[in-house]
Amino acid sequence: MPVSTIPDEDQQSGFDRLAPFIQEFIWKHGWAELRSIQVRAAQAVFDSDMHLLLASGTASGKTEAAFLPILTQLYNDPSASVGALYIGPLKALINDQFLRLTDLCVEAGITVTAWHGDIGAGKKHALLKHPTGILQITPEALEGLLLNQTVHLRALFGDLRWIVIDEIHAFMASDRGGQVLALLDRLAWFASDEARLPRRVGLSATLGDYVQASEWLRGMSSRDVAVIAEHSGRTVNLIVDQFTVQPRQKAPVHGGVAVGTEGTAGRSGPPGDAAAGTDRLLATEPDFFDAAFEATRSGKSIIFVNRRNDAEEIVSGLRRLAERRHFPDIYHVHHGSVAAALREDAEIAMREEGRTACTAATVTLELGIDLGQLDRVLQLGPTSTVASFLQRLGRCGRRGQPSEMFFLLREETEDTGDSLCERIPWDLLQTIALIQLYAEEKWIEPVARPALPGSLLYQQTMSVIGAAGELSPAQLAERVLTLAPFQNVTLDDFRNLLHHLLEIDHLERAEADRLMLGLEGIRIVRSFRFLATFQDTTEWSVKDGTRDVGTVGEPILIGERFILAGRTWEVVEVVPAQHLMFVKLVRGGLKARFVGGGSANVHDKVVQRMQLVLTEDLTYPYLTERAAARLEQARSMAQATGIAARPSIVTTGPGGVVILPWCGSLALKTLEAMLNATGYLSARARPFYIEVGHRAAIASATHQVHADMTELKHDSIDLRSLLSNLAAQQWDTAKIVDPMNRVLCERAKYDPFLPEALLKRSFAAQYLDVQGARSALEAAVIQ
Repeated sequence: MPVSTIPDEDQQSGFDRLAPFIQEFIWKHGWAELRSIQVRAAQAVFDSDMHLLLASGTASGKTEAAFLPILTQLYNDPSASVGALYIGPLKALINDQFLRLTDLCVEAGITVTAWHGDIGAGKKHALLKHPTGILQITPEALEGLLLNQTVHLRALFGDLRWIVIDEIHAFMASDRGGQVLALLDRLAWFASDEARLPRRVGLSATLGDYVQASEWLRGMSSRDVAVIAEHSGRTVNLIVDQFTVQPRQKAPVHGGVAVGTEGTAGRSGPPGDAAAGTDRLLATEPDFFDAAFEATRSGKSIIFVNRRNDAEEIVSGLRRLAERRHFPDIYHVHHGSVAAALREDAEIAMREEGRTACTAATVTLELGIDLGQLDRVLQLGPTSTVASFLQRLGRCGRRGQPSEMFFLLREETEDTGDSLCERIPWDLLQTIALIQLYAEEKWIEPVARPALPGSLLYQQTMSVIGAAGELSPAQLAERVLTLAPFQNVTLDDFRNLLHHLLEIDHLERAEADRLMLGLEGIRIVRSFRFLATFQDTTEWSVKDGTRDVGTVGEPILIGERFILAGRTWEVVEVVPAQHLMFVKLVRGGLKARFVGGGSANVHDKVVQRMQLVLTEDLTYPYLTERAAARLEQARSMAQATGIAARPSIVTTGPGGVVILPWCGSLALKTLEAMLNATGYLSARARPFYIEVGHRAAIASATHQVHADMTELKHDSIDLRSLLSNLAAQQWDTAKIVDPMNRVLCERAKYDPFLPEALLKRSFAAQYLDVQGARSALEAAVIQ
């Protein structure tokens, strides 16, 4: 696919081409000049008809680069409908951009409308009555429009000129990204002039492959993509610290929050001491909490975590430590289970100049929200990807200041009985690898859309027919299979899907052999939960009197305590019919357990760089003294054992081995599935290695272990020989997925509604890397 680059244009020329109200805005706000990406984007908008991919660092002015020329065009030639559609991944990001765009558009009389679940019906009805200006929306809300507002769609989007997709890297590799592409194709059905279909603009700060991103952005449209990329050098201060902590019992978890009962996990102390749980945590990990406290007690900082539970624990501990040291409570929590009002309080505190504030957050503050001048970012555990590392690093260092990021890594005390793999500081290795890959190569993980997204195929099929009322099978196939995400879906695949949906009453036949929603299909499609492609749960609302605190995934018993929004609550009343719990605030906190690295897939190249960290003799200037000492300890062990020299198989005891293949998560999990598919091996994947043993069934005197192997007595079975035999065999996806129960293949939201053959093909396309797994096993057995 052709990809073009746009050269620089003269600064003054770029400024002169903007609408008068934008020029006035620039002068009024004291901009010294337009940034290079803004000048080049304006040139591409005004002088070409291509789509645009704008790629530059966080806070580099990408949003203005897109909208300054777009607003100029809409000002000079007003649209007869909504003129520009902005699609953002998060409500908070849309709210933030709404304020920025409204400020810019007020003088020109261009309306800006935000549309998502937190926006009142009045504002939405006003747009439906007088469609105009800019519409900012989430993918789920756009799905709802196309499904439920069919009579308004041509008036809304008939003269749509521009579609701006923010943070496209957050969409590309997921069903949600496929949903965005499908919705853009469906929007084209309502254009009043097919020759004037809207141009697309993709924005991102973390892209490693511009060609791949351009192909994603282009989708099924006929336009080429102009790439405008900026890479400015910046000063970065990095610190990586490693803490050794005592193993802690894991508290029960309800919907992502730690839970305990008085006198047990919730209190961990005598009945009269509600703070004992947190105090004991502070006492067992003083170095860790001291470091976090010193880094956050002044200025403004964000603590990024990989799990919601981690955000709750760190803020609970820091609040208690601040109280003991007579410091003010400056701490906030920001994640999806915290009430919107409390999240907004956190955002206001972070933006307010001169105010000391610290917020612990998940991905909700990673993407694009302007929080003003931040002094530093803390990261608990490694980020899952280089892209996430760069996004989080980019939250600070704005307005010309150096970016400062402080990694706090925790490793439980070693046990002399631990296996070699358990004694490797994986979080430390992963963090170093992520940093080095970008520092040495500017490498970022490539992302691509799923090859066969079966769950999304179900959702879009049901949405299309739900919006249309009824269609013939041929009409439905024409509409669905021409959408960008479904280019690998065959007519046979789709025919089998329709037959299956008829059988389970999600579709039914109408007159003249047409199809419509069945009774079960109506129930699913008319639920607001249908609009999202990602898994959701039935949330229980948590209230302190009339004030919303947030939500949890499960009910909690009266008298139990749990952490939410960084504070400890005790349940005083449960209202099952309304999925509602009333709570009261109590002092103290609960113990929780950190899990480094999260559950996201780790790329092959990251794991290979981790292996190199153990074998090379480089020193890394960002490591603290204790982190450097822990690395040297791990390197000495690796050199003595040879565990990092090559993929290997390590004996762990009678009847058990560990495979250390030094491969990424996809190949590792595929290898796990391959071993379990044999029927005679039991495999369990850890983040970076696999524990392997015999199945209990082999305990009999003899056992037929494989169709092409002779019967072997149990006491003569050698796991290494079995693994060597497997490495020499030919493996394909069918050999792995055919024996699997379909429940094991149901990973995405609508997978349970797919016919089994399509489900397993979809699973294999998205979650298996057979060649990578076989190569990893071959390398491990050749020692």
